[in-house]
Amino acid sequence: MLIVANRNIDEYARLAPVVRDEVSGHAGPLAGLAAAFGFLQANRHALPDWLLTAPADCPDPPRDLATRLRATLRADDDAACALATVAGKREPLFAMYRVGLAPDAWQASAQDALREHGSPTRWLAARGALPVDFDDPGDVFHNLNTPEDFHEYERTHG
Repeated sequence: MLIVANRNIDEYARLAPVVRDEVSGHAGPLAGLAAAFGFLQANRHALPDWLLTAPADCPDPPRDLATRLRATLRADDDAACALATVAGKREPLFAMYRVGLAPDAWQASAQDALREHGSPTRWLAARGALPVDFDDPGDVFHNLNTPEDFHEYERTHG
C-alpha cells in the first residue's frame, strides 16, 4: 500500500509509506497519479505488474474491486487500464493499471494531461481505459469530505 498526499504527510505515514504530490498546492488527483507512477519508476527493483488506485476518502469501495478490474484487463492483453463505472458514469480514481515495464510512460502521460487539462477522466478516456460496471446495490463509491458526511456515515454505519 502506498498513500499519495499533498498534506498531512506525517499523519498518513503512520498508516503506510507516503509519496508527496509532485505539484505544489492542490493540483488534484491526476497529480497524485503522476506521483505514484514516479514512485514506481524510482523503485523499479520492486515494480509490480498492477497498480490499483482508490481515493482515501471512500470508506467502502467494493470488496471485489481489484478482482473485477484485473479480470477485465486479463481478458484483453492490449488493454492498459480498467476503471469502475456506475450507471454509465466513470469513476476514474477507482482504476487498475497494467504497469508492466513502463511506469515512466504512465508518469509522462499523466504529467502531460495535468499540464493540458488536469482531468483524470479525460486522461483515462484518451488512454483507452476499459469501463467495468459496478451498478451494484448501495452507494459503494461515496466520499467523506465534510464533517456532515462523516456524521451521516457514522449514523448509517454504526
